[in-house]
Amino acid sequence: IEEAATTGVPDPIYGEEVIAYVALEPGAAADAAEIIAHCGARLPALKTPKEIVFRDALPRNARGKLDRNRLLDDWKAAFGAA
Repeated sequence: IEEAATTGVPDPIYGEEVIAYVALEPGAAADAAEIIAHCGARLPALKTPKEIVFRDALPRNARGKLDRNRLLDDWKAAFGAA
């Protein structure tokens, strides 16, 4: 994994769930279930991502910082959340 970010997304049952966005190093391969299992062995269930979304790169703002709001907006657009 080259870089990763987590964000909370709306969930009808729990109110919010954790998902992770992951950008892999060039030529690397990873499986979402493998990443979730790795996180689950090291984090409490509440903080373990329920879903992994693979991206080529994570979005940055004008200052070069990770743009979590854009990740959330992208997730809402892709999965039709309110």
